[in-house]
Amino acid sequence: MIIYSLNIIFIINVYYAQMEYKLKASIKKREEMKMPNPKSGKQTIKCHVLSCKHNSDCGCDLGSISVEPCSSCHSGKAEDESLCGSYECRNC
Repeated sequence: MIIYSLNIIFIINVYYAQMEYKLKASIKKREEMKMPNPKSGKQTIKCHVLSCKHNSDCGCDLGSISVEPCSSCHSGKAEDESLCGSYECRNC
């Protein structure tokens, strides 16, 4: 009976050690996600979409943009796969 009890205690300790490891890994991952991107605010966005109200001299006035996937397109061509989600019509 004592050996059985010690085995159960050992199993429980191993389980808690694994859970603690997973928790620490999860916390570390969350902290890494919160760290600012070192390139943030330093990229230059070139834009040749003259109908967009954020375009000025083939550059984008926005500090950041959202790139969105096109729906139902899987050709592998850049123009078919993504688009600027921050686009706003200049004259609309």
